[in-house]
Amino acid sequence: DENVGRYNFFIRSGGLLDDGTFLASNYIVQVDTSKKFEIKKRGLVVTPNENQSKKLNAIDPDLTFSYENAVNGEIPTFTGGLARTAGEDAGEYSILVGSLALNDNGDFKAGNYYIDFVPNVKFFISLGEINGVTFADKSATYFGGNYYLDYSYSGEGLSVEYSLDGENFSSENLGFKDCGEY
Repeated sequence: DENVGRYNFFIRSGGLLDDGTFLASNYIVQVDTSKKFEIKKRGLVVTPNENQSKKLNAIDPDLTFSYENAVNGEIPTFTGGLARTAGEDAGEYSILVGSLALNDNGDFKAGNYYIDFVPNVKFFISLGEINGVTFADKSATYFGGNYYLDYSYSGEGLSVEYSLDGENFSSENLGFKDCGEY
């Protein structure tokens, strides 16, 4: 048998042959049956592809990988897929083996292999973009309080930060109180 497992030794009939000086019929062959021959599983090296990423708030893509170390002529198939560590903030995340599993395919027998996963490959979430921020023209008469700008942008759940005359402001802190053109 050529598959993974433990096997008994055996001697085929006619294991001893007469050669003129040796008479096989004078001997009894005794075999120690406590000894076994073992075929161990082969590691199929699975490496996540480098530079996999998405933009902030986008849907995760299917994570891809390559494999090596299958016996010549055997082509594995897989079920499930890779995963990554949890999180949705911009940054890097480890790619994990997830639910990826081997599947029989012709001469390829999944039971003869184990997944030898290459760790430390990262998935990246890049910063999101706010497109088309537009401020409306506005004027007001001085009254000593805060004035608010009207603006619009495309994007969801994001706050707008901007700079005016070297000062930084956000939609929560506009800072306009004195007369002037900004």
